[in-house]
Amino acid sequence: MIPYERTQAVLRTHDLLKRLAAGERLDAETLRHHALALLKHFPQPVDVDLSTDVLPSIWARMDAKWARLGYTRTSSLRGIERRASRNRRKLVRKGALLLPVEFCRQKGISREELARRERSGDVFGVEIEGQTYYPAVLADKSLEQQRLVKLLRHLGPRVPPMARYLLLVNRRSSLGGKTPLQALRRGRRFRLALRIADNLSDEYRTSQL
Repeated sequence: MIPYERTQAVLRTHDLLKRLAAGERLDAETLRHHALALLKHFPQPVDVDLSTDVLPSIWARMDAKWARLGYTRTSSLRGIERRASRNRRKLVRKGALLLPVEFCRQKGISREELARRERSGDVFGVEIEGQTYYPAVLADKSLEQQRLVKLLRHLGPRVPPMARYLLLVNRRSSLGGKTPLQALRRGRRFRLALRIADNLSDEYRTSQL
């Protein structure tokens, strides 16, 4: 980790906290994405500990008091990733995420057609432990298909698959308590859903700069 990346992580964390404190709402998967990106270069407890030698008036040395609060000299992202993996496996058990064969059966398409649609951005898969699963909601034939495809393309490839899934199925107050998928049936709400998708895509574009 170079000093520039460490400094950038601190400043971007400050910016994110200001936005949240001001009332900006981000869904859980988007927050997780930002957290992982920031933690990648964020100063570790040991960095803070070492900084006390130079700036004792700003930083406090790590001691037993901090350890009792759960802070240690080392940290890892493995726990975050493990929890995320458990949550995804629950979606598989509930039938919310389907294996390719079952998704194709429900959607009424071939594996070749699935691959073509995935390349064009009309469907997307979520990878869990090396296996790709597809959201069952995308196989729902009662949905307005043209609007669904338009919504997915507004999200675009820069938004991680799990974040795309959560955007589709989570209720939003700006949509009258409906999900973006439910908003496909109403013109005004559908336009709002497209705006939400654009905003999410912009969030990920900004975080990757």
